[in-house]
Amino acid sequence: MGFGVANVFQAIFFCAAPVLPIMVLGLKKLIQGKNPMLYILAIAYGMMTNAYFGFVLCVASVLFFTVALFLYHQELSGKRWKTIIRYGISSTLGGLSMMVLWLPKYLSLRGGRLDQTGISDFSFRENMPFLEIFSKLFTGANTTSQLVDGLPNIFVGLLPVVLVLLFFLNKRIDKRRKISAGVLLAIYLLSFYISAFDMVMHAGTTTNWFNFRYSYVFSFIILIVAAEEWQYIDELSFPEVKKAFIWLVLAAVIVFSKRYEFVNGSEVLLDFGLLLVVFIAYRLYRLKPQFNPKRTFEAVTILIVSISLFLNYTISTKNIMDWGIKESDYQKTVNAVNPLVSGLRVGDHSFYRMEINKQRSATLGNDPMLYGYYGVGHGGSNERNFVRQELNKLGIQWFDMRNYYAQGIPAATDALLGIKYLIANEDISEEKRYFRMTDMKKRGLANGDEVYDSFQSSYALPIAFVSEIDIN
Repeated sequence: MGFGVANVFQAIFFCAAPVLPIMVLGLKKLIQGKNPMLYILAIAYGMMTNAYFGFVLCVASVLFFTVALFLYHQELSGKRWKTIIRYGISSTLGGLSMMVLWLPKYLSLRGGRLDQTGISDFSFRENMPFLEIFSKLFTGANTTSQLVDGLPNIFVGLLPVVLVLLFFLNKRIDKRRKISAGVLLAIYLLSFYISAFDMVMHAGTTTNWFNFRYSYVFSFIILIVAAEEWQYIDELSFPEVKKAFIWLVLAAVIVFSKRYEFVNGSEVLLDFGLLLVVFIAYRLYRLKPQFNPKRTFEAVTILIVSISLFLNYTISTKNIMDWGIKESDYQKTVNAVNPLVSGLRVGDHSFYRMEINKQRSATLGNDPMLYGYYGVGHGGSNERNFVRQELNKLGIQWFDMRNYYAQGIPAATDALLGIKYLIANEDISEEKRYFRMTDMKKRGLANGDEVYDSFQSSYALPIAFVSEIDIN
């Protein structure tokens, strides 16, 4: 939930998290000697939806399987190599089933992300002070700057964190389980902390915005460990619970000895307040079972966890929704342009390019997908540099990771790029000698202060030619 909220603008990120528990369930069946098809399909799905998150899923698979070999050493006695071979074959089948996508993915990375990363980027510098990582475990620890270039998003609520502490304090749990959980948590914590390990988790590349895209795996491990400890909920002693609570308070005091711009004291106190309600309900359940039966205690716990997740969503999205442009401004621009785009698409079914001469901002630009047209203004962290450079030579502005169409671009550039229609908030019919198709202001159809009209170029060159095989 925390990972999803923090990446609310990145729809492709939502493809990653749901398949992880399915993959782990399939991996468990494979290790038990059952049908591995669920595991194979999970790997195939991960590779199909996104190469980046498919890689993250594969790394998690290797780590979980390696830890499982250690954890279930007795159960696997005599069939360890058979299990390893089954795992290798199943993983290969899952990857090979999507091999049709390998070449396009490789070509997409060449000239872009792969070439933007050098060997010098693999350094053992720290990404942030280690303790700062844990500040992201609290409600609403998000801002726009955190979203773009911040710490890992690992929020799951404080109750699972307390259960993890109780797990490591629980003497009824054998050492192998504790070592397994500790190793997995430590690997991902080190990946957050050390730059070189972070790059390995990102398939050997650096990130441009939206760091630590594998952080949901760490959150999932926390939840697995918490679920393991929950099975001992009826056997816990009050001294154990108090000890875990005290450890958590002391850790919070140490972590928040520094001030953070993305989370404040009231939100931390809110988390502890919700946790205290669960603790009181648990105490009543244990001391007075006739007054507060287990079903009531579990209902209270579910309610508090749900409230915690909802508050994190509400506070986080409020903090994130600050991109230097208001929602009303965004709607005003899009709503003014969309009718013109729709009209042009209805009236002309041929393949052509279209652009808008005014950008929402240099950093955000006009994403053609936003309006539903084929444009030249575009951007992305994996875009090829030579594309940016060549477009820039033609007059298409280049800002950071984005090329954007702007006022003043000559008609010759429009013609070369096949821009047949131009939507502008000024009269360009004289400047570019384009045919003015609409006059929204004159017709009384202007949408608020934003007045746009559509213009047609008679000089646009075709984007592509189609011919018969026998051109003679």
